[in-house]
Amino acid sequence: MSKKHHLCDIVDAEKCKGCTNCVKNCPTEAIRVRKGTALTIEERCINCGNCIRTCPYHAKIAITDPLDLRRLKEFKYTIALCSPVLYSQFHRVLPPGKILNAVKSLGFDDVFQESVGADSVTQAVKELLKSRELKKPVISSTCPAVVKLIQIRFPSLIDNIAPLLSPMEIAAKLAREQVSKHKNIPEDQIGIFMITPCTAKATAIKHPVGIDKSPIDGAISLIHLYGNILSAISTVSDDSGLAKASGQAIGWARSGGETIAVNAPNYLVADSLQNVISILEEAEMGHFQDVDYIECLVCHGGCVGGPLTIENPFIARIMTRKLVATLPDTISEKTLERVKKRYQEGYFHHDKPIEAQPVMPLNQDITKAIQLVGRAEEILRQLPGLDCCSCGSPSCRAQAEDISRGYASMTDCIFKLLETIQDSAQEMLDLLHKERRISSRGKEN
Repeated sequence: MSKKHHLCDIVDAEKCKGCTNCVKNCPTEAIRVRKGTALTIEERCINCGNCIRTCPYHAKIAITDPLDLRRLKEFKYTIALCSPVLYSQFHRVLPPGKILNAVKSLGFDDVFQESVGADSVTQAVKELLKSRELKKPVISSTCPAVVKLIQIRFPSLIDNIAPLLSPMEIAAKLAREQVSKHKNIPEDQIGIFMITPCTAKATAIKHPVGIDKSPIDGAISLIHLYGNILSAISTVSDDSGLAKASGQAIGWARSGGETIAVNAPNYLVADSLQNVISILEEAEMGHFQDVDYIECLVCHGGCVGGPLTIENPFIARIMTRKLVATLPDTISEKTLERVKKRYQEGYFHHDKPIEAQPVMPLNQDITKAIQLVGRAEEILRQLPGLDCCSCGSPSCRAQAEDISRGYASMTDCIFKLLETIQDSAQEMLDLLHKERRISSRGKEN
């Protein structure tokens, strides 16, 4: 039995033990455990997949398009958009053309590399930094979970985010235009599906930031499609014509790969959730005014550490590094000039500004919200302040707010429950002693 909570993940109620691992490891306090099952508060969730990664019972599962590829039938022509992470998942270095051809053989009409979009973003970021359009430090917009984290927890840094589409979005735009032009197929009859190692990308496709509609039609989990790809690899040839991205662009799969390609004079790289949060906290305090560019990725090791991958992220980094060493570093001069022209035309830019999405107040009515805050503070003073998560909330303050809104009770706190039991037991003992005294007096009379 499964219960869907929002776009990114579901909880298998039979597997969930209510252990609170996901509660403790959520960066935005988006998860609660109620009645023994984890629940997600959608407006707080950044879809980082940390809950999936840290759940020891595998009760959290990403929601992506069906493994049987039934959605391909909705379109006249279909394209698989492949993450560069895919090349690092096979224990040995294989030619990208062979892996791409294996994906194509699963039922797609064509394949396209997400890394082609990374080649374009590399040049777009260089132009952006030269123009000094943004205040320092410029923060990469590549990781959708980082962008969402900034929207929720660090809204003062929104103006620092590079106003550029992500590599997957740019690659999808380019793929759709090329196929439409060369195959004479209307763009709305072309279906593009991302083979994703990442829950955040799956959600960003349905709810994109900076644009009204994603150029991608769906996402298929890499971990679920992996077995099919592995089986197909032994039966297909190396089609080198399918692999058009540079080595530097494929290097974006690991942390630091983006900044190596961009070659910013002063930069910072942060991967894994806690490191990213630490860097953003420092940036919010204005400590990185001399830094030109910050690359942030919520997964350990970069995208190779995504929650929907197969290979150990440390091994995947090695595989990526070896593959990059065999490929041309950069794109051709002709392609570079085309990219620069598109940058000037605004091809890579967001269509609309990124908006802050702070956590909703306790109540939309400001008067009621103030009353609830006061009640939450009063409740908080009664709680032990240990932030042990035993109650199912991430902290005593969060529990106090949940109680004030009627989403939890005081006895959800194990310490308050123990106090209540002890008080009740003492009352029962006192009552028993009183009854015995009355009984004794009755016998004496």
